[in-house]
Amino acid sequence: MRNTEFNTFVDELCDSRPSSRLMLLEAWETLSPETKVEVLFRVTGDPQYGENLELIEKALESTNAYTRYLAARSGWLEDDGRHEDLRKGALRKRLRADPSPLVQGGLVYRHAYSQLVGLGPDPGLVCGLPLAERVVLLSWVKHPAEWFPKVVRKAIREGLPERELRVMSEEYLASHVAKEFSSTGLYGRGSRESERGLAELWRLAAQLLDNYPECAGLFIRKLPTRPHESNHDCVPEDALHAMNESALVTLLGRSDVEMGTYRAALLLQRAEPSDQLLEAAASRHVAMTNNQFGSFLKMPHRIAAIEYCEGLPTVMMRALKDCFRFKYGHARFGELTDYPPETIRQQLAQIPQPKQRETIRDLRKYQLATIFAPWPNQPQPVDSHSLSGDFIDQRAPWSHLVNRLQYPKSLAVPGDPWATYCLFGDYFDDRDNYDALRRFSGGYYPDDDNPALQVTNPFGRERRKK
Repeated sequence: MRNTEFNTFVDELCDSRPSSRLMLLEAWETLSPETKVEVLFRVTGDPQYGENLELIEKALESTNAYTRYLAARSGWLEDDGRHEDLRKGALRKRLRADPSPLVQGGLVYRHAYSQLVGLGPDPGLVCGLPLAERVVLLSWVKHPAEWFPKVVRKAIREGLPERELRVMSEEYLASHVAKEFSSTGLYGRGSRESERGLAELWRLAAQLLDNYPECAGLFIRKLPTRPHESNHDCVPEDALHAMNESALVTLLGRSDVEMGTYRAALLLQRAEPSDQLLEAAASRHVAMTNNQFGSFLKMPHRIAAIEYCEGLPTVMMRALKDCFRFKYGHARFGELTDYPPETIRQQLAQIPQPKQRETIRDLRKYQLATIFAPWPNQPQPVDSHSLSGDFIDQRAPWSHLVNRLQYPKSLAVPGDPWATYCLFGDYFDDRDNYDALRRFSGGYYPDDDNPALQVTNPFGRERRKK
């Protein structure tokens, strides 16, 4: 039978018409196990289909436990609350006697689902089940993330072993975390509720570290730190404080974890972190303000860790390399070398177009700062006296541009070009001031308006790329 013919055949069997129901019952014995599973999936998941107890009875005759499980979790065996249905009661009794824990778990799921109150089934009900039935329930439960920590804490109070907690956590993380924190949130919940649930899961992970380290490790390796498309990290401060160093290294070493503010705080703290933690914190996404970065540059025993940081702004990377090379001497940092022009151009090419111009402007401002307030031991361009000296030739055709650089020159902090750069502020947002900056910035940056032009020296003489 071709695929199209087969699909038409299954569609006919799964229709809610009385004739289709009759055909399904008559054809049931001839169907393959795979087709039976597909039919049960479709008809039990269709709210328009209605109950079909005859189908349940036939499904329970199957030797395939998964087929019986689908029948058990169909929801068709629940009483309406007004009177007991003897036929349904007999089928439920039969399911409870089924030797497969998977089948029993399907029935328990329906029982728990019918008793939902607030945030989900009673944690005591879940913890009182055999492990297999607990896992089946967790695979289908549809409740906010705050519910699962209640289950785990109840399980801890009941004295469940770590092996069972780990299996429960594996099932929950695999079945629900991706859905819960997707773009829409599980079952349409908003981002605030998702953030609240995520924070509670991180508190649970921190709580588990002392006595249930394997279980805690699952959360720390797999739990996201923010909902989909959110800019807000949801790992609470109290959870971070409760984590040991090994957990923090694992968390900050994940390529999908940003937490830039926390990373910066670790790098700037007075207490001396271990080399492992320092390396993990500095590996990516460090979000320092300009003033914080200035403080960091004064910590020679730590700044080597940030050399390969992913996501650090280009101007900070440029200042970092200069600081290594001139202030502290790059030889003491092993492989640390200069930051060549081609490296800067490669980074600029990877920056989104709207940010490229801003990045080029920052780089020009920083280079001017290195002329007005060079790093210790930093050599200066041959003609830098034209900018930094007291004499300005007013007859020069560009003297009016040079005059526009005298105010930023007055802000220079001797020996600290980064502090000088920060003091420039928004002075170069003015177009004429920026024209002066462009004229005298050095030979690392493409032209802002015409990338085919390339500045080759600090005094604006340009050549076209061949």
